[in-house]
Amino acid sequence: MAKCEVCREKIGETFLGKIRGTYINKRAVCAECQKKHTIQELKERLK
Repeated sequence: MAKCEVCREKIGETFLGKIRGTYINKRAVCAECQKKHTIQELKERLK
C-alpha cells in the first residue's frame, strides 16, 4: 500500500493492484487530494 505524499493517508488499490490516484514528480498522490488541489498547488507541495 502506498501513502499519499500530501495528506499522508493510505491510497487504496484497484483489483489489478494499481493505486487509486496518480504519480506527480515520482510521488504518489491520492484521488481526494487531486480533487481538492490544482496540479500547480500539488507540485509546489511536493517540492
